[in-house]
Amino acid sequence: MWNSKRNIFLILLWICGAIADGFLPSALQRCHLNDEVCYRIQAQNYLENYKYGIPERNVPAIEPLKVGTLRAQIGSKDSPMQLNLVMTNTSVHHFGSSMVVKSLTISATPGDFSKPAQTIMVMSSPQLDVTANYHLKGKFLILPIDSKGKVSIKLNQVDVTTVIDIQPEKRSDGLHYLKITGYKMTEKIGSGSFNMTNLFTDPALSESTIKVFNDEYKTFSKELEPKIMEQCTRATRNTLQKVFDSIPFDDFFLNK
Repeated sequence: MWNSKRNIFLILLWICGAIADGFLPSALQRCHLNDEVCYRIQAQNYLENYKYGIPERNVPAIEPLKVGTLRAQIGSKDSPMQLNLVMTNTSVHHFGSSMVVKSLTISATPGDFSKPAQTIMVMSSPQLDVTANYHLKGKFLILPIDSKGKVSIKLNQVDVTTVIDIQPEKRSDGLHYLKITGYKMTEKIGSGSFNMTNLFTDPALSESTIKVFNDEYKTFSKELEPKIMEQCTRATRNTLQKVFDSIPFDDFFLNK
């Protein structure tokens, strides 16, 4: 029984929707034991209805997903593109609104609630938009660059797989909570493009340079996309842990 309850609990907590009586958002319903279709539907319902967070539980929004500061070095000393990019106040848009839950799987030890568990969630989005303030410094061909402005990046056909290792622990209130011990997000991105304001004072030069940058997008993406997803990992892990810290697992589930 405990193992079955844990499976449901892990899945619902992963979508930030595992809530005791009196806290269940109106757009969600509790699932019967082992009803995996219900789990996936409730995960999707949460993304669609509660992407702006749950303030009363101090659960932050995932739309947009605020990921802070990113740093990337584009190119090498021997390449025509030698650029240092710093992005601040970075937000990932549509992470909560366009993601489709493809699958949820659980690996657990039958009959032993004290042992670690692992959950894997696969999601997909047709497009994520990243916005930030930027500082770009270096050179491109013979052009020196030291520019600040706004940057927007479009990431198309984003597939994300997240593996979460979780350890149940009993706390001072006598209830059990979950602690994240491992959290890894891997991505596959189909294509991308970006735009920058204020790259040069000459608008025509800015436009032509950005066009070349987009033609060479793979050079940017090799360094930039992993940095974006690294920060998404940090932000989503922190959000999920806030849920784990505030909600015990007791009495969450719909009895048969």
